[in-house]
Amino acid sequence: MKNKKIIGLAAAFVVVAAAVLTVIIGNRYMTSKEPEDMTGETIVTTESTFERHITYNGTSYTYNPNLKICLFLGVDTTGEVNIEEHPGAAGQADSIILFVMNTETEETTMLQISRNTMVDVDVYGYDGKKIYEAKAQLALQYGYGDGKTRSSWLMKQRVSELLDGIPIDSSLAMNIDGITVATDLIGGVTLTIPEDYTDIDPSFEKGATVTLQGEQAERYVRYRDITETGSNEGRMERQTQFIQALFSQMKQEGGRSTSFYQTVLDALEDHITTDLSAEDLKALSEYDLTATETVPGGDQEGNLHDEFYVDEDALEQLIVELFYLPD
Repeated sequence: MKNKKIIGLAAAFVVVAAAVLTVIIGNRYMTSKEPEDMTGETIVTTESTFERHITYNGTSYTYNPNLKICLFLGVDTTGEVNIEEHPGAAGQADSIILFVMNTETEETTMLQISRNTMVDVDVYGYDGKKIYEAKAQLALQYGYGDGKTRSSWLMKQRVSELLDGIPIDSSLAMNIDGITVATDLIGGVTLTIPEDYTDIDPSFEKGATVTLQGEQAERYVRYRDITETGSNEGRMERQTQFIQALFSQMKQEGGRSTSFYQTVLDALEDHITTDLSAEDLKALSEYDLTATETVPGGDQEGNLHDEFYVDEDALEQLIVELFYLPD
């Protein structure tokens, strides 16, 4: 293994996860309008593969009507989020997490999806027209949008397809610079370092209790050694730990007003793209993060980068468990 350690492409959004997590918990679905392509023409979606009623291993199931689902994306760009005119220039979605919220139990399950997951990515030309599909890492699909609403919409389509057409109600994408802003707003996140991560930061000694602030929090959730196959899995584990700690901290503080969450949105305005409101963010704090799942599969060393291939049978079982109820 090479000695050179590289900070990987950003898993940027996780710092704000508890303040912006499980957030579409209103009494409605947040529907997303089909965007226009770069030529101004409306994109026509293909017929969904989603089935409300299914049979799995001889048992009938129905889609759980109490679920609200939100997609969070950590994007590897810096500075102010702007519309990109050229496909492929909008950055990559390095962190991809689906929050499955049950409005009946007020519980949330976090489903992590590897950015290296191999899927059929829609590739667009400079005229804004789709030219072909390519088997590529899921993270790349974000770049073929506009860096804002359309990029998020394309990612929602790919993630939904990966999960047999499960409907995704809303999304939030945040770039790297949003980390420092978000962490400062909540006063930092305290957690215990589970492994020796002193190669990331000298203070990240195994067993040490650290309050992560700003750039330090960014390093904790972003770092990976891209010379090592499968290094993204370790980063995903740190992201999960960070989000859980953030959840716990927000739950303990409690009592946040809607105006606080509006302050969060205002402070992050230049670094996020979302269709969520301050009321949605406030509702989030009342939900419990009860489980964390990962799309099953394994990494393989590709010609240029790691490639994650899904275990289709295991994923089918997970989809049934997360999204359906037995009849």
